[in-house]
Amino acid sequence: MESLGCSSEKCELPKVYLGGLDLSKSGTGSWAVARAEVARALANYGGFEVVSDGIKPEMQDELFGRVMPEVFMESNLRGPTLLNYDGAWIQRDAEILPFKSLKVTDPVSVAAVHECATNIWPHGNEIFCNNIWSYANQMKGLMQIIHKMVLESLELEHHYGSHLDSLQYSLRLSEYSIDENNEEDKVVIPPHADPNFVSIICQDKKGLEVEASTGEWMEAPTAPNSFTVLLGEIFTAWTNGVFRAPKHRVRTEQNAKRRSAIFNAFPSLSEEIMLETPHELVDEKHPLLFNPFNYYNYIKFRHSDEGEKHKNVLEAYCGVKPPILTA
Repeated sequence: MESLGCSSEKCELPKVYLGGLDLSKSGTGSWAVARAEVARALANYGGFEVVSDGIKPEMQDELFGRVMPEVFMESNLRGPTLLNYDGAWIQRDAEILPFKSLKVTDPVSVAAVHECATNIWPHGNEIFCNNIWSYANQMKGLMQIIHKMVLESLELEHHYGSHLDSLQYSLRLSEYSIDENNEEDKVVIPPHADPNFVSIICQDKKGLEVEASTGEWMEAPTAPNSFTVLLGEIFTAWTNGVFRAPKHRVRTEQNAKRRSAIFNAFPSLSEEIMLETPHELVDEKHPLLFNPFNYYNYIKFRHSDEGEKHKNVLEAYCGVKPPILTA
């Protein structure tokens, strides 16, 4: 593994430009160059900054400046949910975790977005629906490019069709804030890795930080048309550890409000479907690291009392080696 370039003055996620690329460009020289940059970034960092000119800045401005403030009005909020990751509404005690969140399930579906809107606003909200659906479909296109490049870099492109069919999507809208009496910046979401394939994160203010292998924290960008791509735990298992999900955290500035939109790709929640590493990635030099597992059951374990005992929940649940308990 490379030294990650973090011995310099500033440790940063690598930047990959995907402007002008779509799935029809697969096989071209520009695609091959971008794919190599994506693979290198994921192998060394578990993520990268992606620059794409497909998302209009006005769409992001409306999402953060109009849609999300209306979503998080106190009159619209529901109570906290039991299953942290899969719940639609999450709200935490501001003294412990100043965090509010709404998950839009299947945001690339017009019907699903309208159903979500009517659960918040009885008469619907066309501005919310149009913005969320348009943004999610732009993210889906970007997500499919990333997945195809990942599989091609592993020489698993013949799995792309079935892999794509197995994906589900969600859009997590989140708002973070610190009480005005707090005199310093605060880590409001502690270090963790996400239990999915890939996240594409957009934020209106800085706060997202990604851990490098050196232990340094890299600040994710907030520039227009710039997004942070992070691998999740499921790709760690599926690729037999070739790519690793990075730890990341959220730090909020004193007396500041920060919003983020996280587009996720994750496996089917069906109780019948098992996830397993492709046989092409397993041999004598690369023994199997993770046993086949059911994603739905893993999510339940991850948020159980037993799951919270483990330093690495994925390895504890389906790792071939014995799990490591926290002290």
